[in-house]
Amino acid sequence: MNAAHLRSRPGAGGRGRPGTALAFRLVLAGACCAAALGYINPRFTPVDLVRQSEVIVAARTDAAPGADEWTLRDCEALKGSAGGDQVLVLAPGDDGRREAVRRLLAGNGGAPVLLFAAATDEGTRGFLHAAGSWVAAESPAPGRWELQSLDHQMSGVYLGGTDMLLRMTRCVLADSDARVPTSVGASWLPERREVGRVPGAICGMAAPHLGGGRYALYVGSDEGDRLFRPAPDGEGYGNVTADLRLDSRSRRFAWLDVNGDGRPDLASWDGGALSVQLLTAAGTFEKARAEGLRLDGDCTGLAPCSLPGDGTPALLVGTRDVPFILTCGGDGTWRRVPLPSDGMPADPDGLAAPCVVADLDNNGFWDVLQVRATGGVLWRGEPDGFGPPSPLGAGVPGGACHAALGDFNQDGFLDVFLAGAQGNALWENDGRGRFADVIERAGSLTYRARPGATGCLATDLNHDGRPDLCVLYADGDFSYHFNRGFRCFGEEAELRLFDPTTGEEPPGGQQACTVADFNADGSLDLAVAFADGRVLCYCNELCDMPGLRVRLRGGIAGPVTVGLWPEGGYPHCAGAYPVAGREVYFALPGPGGCEVRWSQPGGPTRSRTVSAAGGLPLTGLELVLGD
Repeated sequence: MNAAHLRSRPGAGGRGRPGTALAFRLVLAGACCAAALGYINPRFTPVDLVRQSEVIVAARTDAAPGADEWTLRDCEALKGSAGGDQVLVLAPGDDGRREAVRRLLAGNGGAPVLLFAAATDEGTRGFLHAAGSWVAAESPAPGRWELQSLDHQMSGVYLGGTDMLLRMTRCVLADSDARVPTSVGASWLPERREVGRVPGAICGMAAPHLGGGRYALYVGSDEGDRLFRPAPDGEGYGNVTADLRLDSRSRRFAWLDVNGDGRPDLASWDGGALSVQLLTAAGTFEKARAEGLRLDGDCTGLAPCSLPGDGTPALLVGTRDVPFILTCGGDGTWRRVPLPSDGMPADPDGLAAPCVVADLDNNGFWDVLQVRATGGVLWRGEPDGFGPPSPLGAGVPGGACHAALGDFNQDGFLDVFLAGAQGNALWENDGRGRFADVIERAGSLTYRARPGATGCLATDLNHDGRPDLCVLYADGDFSYHFNRGFRCFGEEAELRLFDPTTGEEPPGGQQACTVADFNADGSLDLAVAFADGRVLCYCNELCDMPGLRVRLRGGIAGPVTVGLWPEGGYPHCAGAYPVAGREVYFALPGPGGCEVRWSQPGGPTRSRTVSAAGGLPLTGLELVLGD
């Protein structure tokens, strides 16, 4: 195993164990120092580190280039007592390792550092975490710490940002049942289900709820879209495309409730024409009037949205220039509503990716984020329309990419993972219109998420409440990065797209995927479209899990970003997802209560407490708890 593979190993779930000496005489079984970056230690997690530390101090350091000594500023004793001023010095000697520590602290600026310490038979030992790296330390005298060298083995305990480790530490201290998993904790049922074959180039998948109590499976293709439904006996799927009179060929698509009747409709672009097919009360599709729908040669993506002023359902059309909104009037005529363009930064490459459309600041209005190679552009939704375009500093190499929305750092705001042809990015959202690329401080995403993905999806197949990432590749690889908490990801080596009869993965790679509870057993399943046109459904072995299903009432276009916060005042979100156009599943972190928080347009944050014991109807939302 090399250092580029941050993979999990079966083992304990991260509860504390006795034995302080273990914490500070740590030996990672089976991993040498050079390989430790690619190994999650199953026997010693951040929970063990916090439990066994006698003192934990959060502080800041000076950022003096060339310095050999630093004073910890703004010390906060998270556990134990800091005991007055704390000074960090480079340990005596110079064998090359000290210089790496000096550069690390010089480059840390005023960012936080964490010091974990305990007494051992050999004296007081500690680990300093700064700028995403670990440093081994010894204390020859109270208040003085000698920094020995970077400790790569500790990356098996935690690999991520110091800011997130601080939040994780607070969580562990506040919650006696806190867990930091070392493996995904999910697997497939022995059989995988054949869904069917789809010709042509597959552009994506979705799981619309068309009535009848079960999810349908939609596959978009330039040679003809397909709709599949589970068979009445629960075995296999039937192709119901012709029965439902769906007639579309898609290179881009979006499901949304166009006419506010509570039923999902399909917007489809075939490379030239844009069409909308409405789901009727009879359960079949019919094409909407096409006046104003023509769109030639330039569509980077479609997404559901609504007009900021009155909430009228609308369709956001992404282009290589300025995106625009399409909305249908009472006479069936479609009209364009352009987004503001004054001050729009130029894009010399003209490679704008599909727009990310969601409520990114939790004010109840849609925001539009256009991703570019040179940096993104954000239009913030306001009561009277969209604000002017604001440039973002972070970009994605190559421009073209796939996006996945999820609250990966558990602060209640949606972050954006971007899988690009030449590189990936994880744009972390501060909730105020600013984004920072933190992929270099995100565990396995740093080392293991290769560029060139054919698709990605934020989901929670292990039902622990933390959004994970599913990443697809055309060369046959499939990656599932499970979230250990606070954007510290690990890649699950055992969750593969195998064929039970041969034990091998289907050839040709993957093109698209979606999740839903397809077999109605109370857990999320994964449907995958492969490059040879085959569509398979992998059923989750977990079942009857405590969960919350959230959907918008008919006629409400959103947007709504819903977050779940554990009761008890824990300072972290147990999951946040955008809710629009389809039912969204939230895994409850346990049988206890959760506070559901959301905002309606222009209004204050609203909340309601739910538990696994029953459901509550909410204004504008319907919550249906799992069995």
